[in-house]
Amino acid sequence: MLALVLILYMIFFSKKEKSALKVLWCFVFATNPYVGLVLYLIFGSTIVSSRLERRSKKRLYDRGYTELPGRVNGTSFENEESGLSDISRDIAKFTYNYCHVPMSAYETEKIFTTGSSHYQQLFQDIRSAEHSVCILFYEIENDYIAREFMDLLTEKAASGVPVFLMTDYLTGVGYFGRMARKLRKSGGEVIRVQPYLTHYRNHRKIVVIDHKTAYIGGMNIGKRFQNEDKVKTPWRDTQIRLTGCAVADLEAYFLMDWFCNIPRKWMDREEHVADDYFAAGVGSGNEPCQFVTGGPTSKKESIRMVYLTMIRSARESIRIQSPYFVPDETILDALRTAASSGVSVEIMVPGVSSSFFLTPVTTYYCDEMLRCGAKIYRYNGYIHAKTITVDGKVCSIGSANMDYRSLFLDDEVIGLFYDCPVVQEYEQIYSEDITYCTTADPEEYRGRSGHWRRKTAFYRLFEYLL
Repeated sequence: MLALVLILYMIFFSKKEKSALKVLWCFVFATNPYVGLVLYLIFGSTIVSSRLERRSKKRLYDRGYTELPGRVNGTSFENEESGLSDISRDIAKFTYNYCHVPMSAYETEKIFTTGSSHYQQLFQDIRSAEHSVCILFYEIENDYIAREFMDLLTEKAASGVPVFLMTDYLTGVGYFGRMARKLRKSGGEVIRVQPYLTHYRNHRKIVVIDHKTAYIGGMNIGKRFQNEDKVKTPWRDTQIRLTGCAVADLEAYFLMDWFCNIPRKWMDREEHVADDYFAAGVGSGNEPCQFVTGGPTSKKESIRMVYLTMIRSARESIRIQSPYFVPDETILDALRTAASSGVSVEIMVPGVSSSFFLTPVTTYYCDEMLRCGAKIYRYNGYIHAKTITVDGKVCSIGSANMDYRSLFLDDEVIGLFYDCPVVQEYEQIYSEDITYCTTADPEEYRGRSGHWRRKTAFYRLFEYLL
């Protein structure tokens, strides 16, 4: 009876899982409903995401914070897209209409591909902060880089600068509470996001300082991001620093996360945070961009749909970097169609194993792309960057991997840059990265052993849970 009830629930009432994932859970329930129920509550339940969605909407609507992401949306898209190339216009218009994301612009940019250069600039910006420091990192590790980072935030909070820090709960279990004590005592405000969940993590990386400077990308805080990991080295990542009116968009997304996660008793005292944000005004900028967030509290699957639109719009080239290449069927079909139609498709993945589970699955999908004429590059180290460039006109940089978890389960943020220096610079960076890669041989697929194929077939059953 329990198995039957669970299977009927999965078929008729569970709305967010894909059909293949529903079949997997039905099989688990039929095999052992007791163990299956426990596993589903831990790894697969959409009940929690639905409650998070309702809570977030209620908080934002009740306080009027829904205005935050639309503060720069003063004109129509048609007035903002003039001067864009055809492919940029198509992608920007889709993002504007489907994701309800306004066009924005940045003034200056700086791309970091190493942790050391990123931390040097980030720490310098924090030291210079005078009005506010807003930080969201998925992971703050327990090492000397993280301790220096926390000491710096503590120093700024003690000097009277408001410091707001968010980080994921699970990644800091066992140590982050101790690391944050001094910061809290000095007046800094710290939130550990979603402490009781395994899925639905906040994987975003957003930093906004003094309403003037912002960072997004794939880097967290820790020594391994500057090539000090024992296995995954050299570590190659991407982070971008922006100034201009684009900063207001990213600060809006940070504040929406902040208000959705702080304790209810903080709500009244935090009113000044939004007031300071609105009082700061919007900066200048001429280089077009947009910022898209995605996560389980939205039914739109925004980042996945933007990625799909970028791939389908390509006429000349698609260049992807991701530590995990585990696309869903629609993105895989779009990539295979593009490669088979003569579009140059290049995919860069780590040469160092990411995990015993993910590496065979990633390799399977890379083999699928090899058969369609795509080029697969294995970086001689660990590439953690999450980027896509299309036709040398549009570039995406952010926190979202090309896998099920990033596209459906976790909170993510990406920046889309159109016909601007970021795109040209990243095209050069990608070409330089290729010189540190080994090119996969299309004959590798035919040479896979039977044992490897059986192992991959088994691991792929759980790719939606990775």
